[in-house]
Amino acid sequence: MKRFFIFISLHLLLFLIVIAYQVQASEDGWTIVEGNKDYIYLTKNGDVIYGDKLIFSMDYNDCDKLQHLFTFLTTKAPDDVQQFANKRIPITLNDMEFSAEVIHIQPILNNRAYWVMFALGEYETEKYVKLLSGFIKEHKRYEIVLADGLNFEVEKYFDITRNSWRLDKFSDKFAETYKRCKEKTTHKDS
Repeated sequence: MKRFFIFISLHLLLFLIVIAYQVQASEDGWTIVEGNKDYIYLTKNGDVIYGDKLIFSMDYNDCDKLQHLFTFLTTKAPDDVQQFANKRIPITLNDMEFSAEVIHIQPILNNRAYWVMFALGEYETEKYVKLLSGFIKEHKRYEIVLADGLNFEVEKYFDITRNSWRLDKFSDKFAETYKRCKEKTTHKDS
């Protein structure tokens, strides 16, 4: 499972940063990334730190499984931030306590900053999208706050510990992403 998350994160890093030529960004801030032969992504930039992303990923071979990921950028992290790879970090999601697994840490800007990717988990696509759509109707914000944990002081590693995303039009954009995933899967079988 950890190899799967690492595989996804490396592909996401490559295709979101380097090969974004097939990215379709819309006026509402959602971006559908189809530049990869294996995965399709629906992303949204953060409201606090624009570079932080909320990511929904599906493998073209199984569009009915969804990976829910997010990133935080930090310029504060010391070199020992790498120790948290593959560990769970406490977070709050709209004031509810959860944890997220650190699946990838990428040094950037000559090691002056780190791009940290977290996984909330893998879910059945249809059930999760219904759950998230209901959550969006009930809550006007989607806010993630990194929290202190055992042997982890969040402010030692992250200069900004919270971000939020407006999820307007999530259902429509996700339906389009899922449709594209299924179409590509269908074309692979032909």
